[in-house]
Amino acid sequence: QKMAEIDLRNQRQMKIILQTYGWLEKSKIGDKAAEGIFYVVQHTDLETIRKYFPEFKKLSERGEASTKLCAMMEDRMLMWEGRKQIYGTQASNVLRADKSYAIWPIENPSEVNLRRKKAGFPNTVEESAAALKASYDPNEKFPPAK
Repeated sequence: QKMAEIDLRNQRQMKIILQTYGWLEKSKIGDKAAEGIFYVVQHTDLETIRKYFPEFKKLSERGEASTKLCAMMEDRMLMWEGRKQIYGTQASNVLRADKSYAIWPIENPSEVNLRRKKAGFPNTVEESAAALKASYDPNEKFPPAK
């Protein structure tokens, strides 16, 4: 409960900062603060991610935000929208009947590790899945509709 209270307070403050200044460039605030913005937004809701992701992506394309973190946010947004992810960064426990974690379905999985490398990930999707203790199936299907 304490963590949820802190998250909510951080999210409220971050929304004020983002509304006032936009997504801040890492050259102006440093890598640690830039990463902090990402983590606060990444753990909000889909509406907030959708609102601020385009600006974050533009900054990552200019080298003013992490391409790796941007890829993670894009995958999270796609997963929450019920679409295939691009970089294979997101796992879910709704894909298996036993509720074990599995990597969410990936668009064009044969090229995922090339996309990951280009985005700055040091590991493959298979290595990432193992670190997350999640299964990985390149032919993963979406969970059955409820």
